[in-house]
Amino acid sequence: MESRSAKLIKLDGAKGIVQNTTSKKQVATIVDLPDQIMEVLILAAELLAVVILYNLTNLNVSERIRELPTIKVLDGLGVLVYRRLKTVDMLGALKSVE
Repeated sequence: MESRSAKLIKLDGAKGIVQNTTSKKQVATIVDLPDQIMEVLILAAELLAVVILYNLTNLNVSERIRELPTIKVLDGLGVLVYRRLKTVDMLGALKSVE
């Protein structure tokens, strides 16, 4: 690049030479930076969503486990109800991930 510049500056009509390779690199860096930031933010949001869904499912299951003895006393179908509630919780979690 510099040899070309030296040759061009020696021409009679040339007053000066500007090389824009540094400018191109700076612009490329500035343009790529928001993409990288967005990727990090999206990853953080996905991880947060997984943690929240996990905690909510555990909380819901633990509440259902506390309700299970009451259901068993009332109608004796506690295990069946527990399985159904667990299935509904898992389906809800899968639906919210979509």
